[in-house]
Amino acid sequence: MIDLRARAHSLDPHVLPSRPCGQPLGPRDGVIACSRVEVRRERDGRFEVEGELDVSNVEQLGDALWAELRGGSSVVVDLSGLAFMDSQGLRLFVQLALHVEQRGLGPVVLVNPSPAVRRVLEISLPHGMPGLMVREERT
Repeated sequence: MIDLRARAHSLDPHVLPSRPCGQPLGPRDGVIACSRVEVRRERDGRFEVEGELDVSNVEQLGDALWAELRGGSSVVVDLSGLAFMDSQGLRLFVQLALHVEQRGLGPVVLVNPSPAVRRVLEISLPHGMPGLMVREERT
């Protein structure tokens, strides 16, 4: 797991220590910490995911993203800090994309995927898919 406390200056100034897996630190913001992954909801509404996303922790990210969709919000996920994603992470994003596409909602947006995650996406979805947008936003 990546310790965001060391990066607190570059993120929200009220980074709090992690709690047990799946427990958010605050309503609609804060950190959800699980084995090897941290999910942070930024002030602009996007989710920042860091660490490794796999079968052991994908449910916690899924819960947060599905809640956003149910609440009527769009889903934007920054994957620049995600070092690894297995097929369950890919499955989550495909399911979200199918959901928004079937309901005529805006796409699920994956921003700045790390090289390893970009490779998984390119191999698995070489032509992309409706309801899912992958883009770079480097500054």
